[in-house]
Amino acid sequence: MPCSFVIHTGNLNEMEKSGIYTPQAESENKYSHSNDTKTTLKIFLSSIRPKYVESAFKAVLDSINESFISTLIIDFPKDECDSLEDDEWLKRVRPIWSVLEDLVDEGKVLALGAADLGVDRLRLLVESTERHPPKVNHFSIDGCCTVPPELVEYAKSHDIQLLTHNDARIRTDDDATLKQTVQSITKSDLTNYERIWTAR
Repeated sequence: MPCSFVIHTGNLNEMEKSGIYTPQAESENKYSHSNDTKTTLKIFLSSIRPKYVESAFKAVLDSINESFISTLIIDFPKDECDSLEDDEWLKRVRPIWSVLEDLVDEGKVLALGAADLGVDRLRLLVESTERHPPKVNHFSIDGCCTVPPELVEYAKSHDIQLLTHNDARIRTDDDATLKQTVQSITKSDLTNYERIWTAR
């Protein structure tokens, strides 16, 4: 029977131990922030599938015992996106962005952002957005030390924060390692294991 779970793999907000978290986890496994803390959530999708965005968001909110997120940044899967022409890319990501806009309308997110968009795709997303355009572009400087000037200018003229990062991307061998870890903890045969999202 299919099942889903969330695994904490790092020292997230000083959690004392890593382990499996499920929506049925007991309340003592939760932790919370002070009221004046701004929380940024970044969701890395393994494929362009809107149905997983809301489930990822809910799982993280449940685990940190919060009712809303200050900024939600979505990282579209690089390999899949790089293989698409711009028109097809926009057609695929717009349903995901609509889900994010719904979260803003529901008061669960204050601002939206995207990760690693060049100026052309950032422009496409902004111009196609009906309700809540991106307020952040979380741009990787891994392998370089500067942000393209045209991206800086576009972000400035559209009130978009351009924040740099050097987050490591999830690789195929990372998935294999995670699968082995989960198997050792759950003692289950994960023949049909699939990572659908990662969050930080």
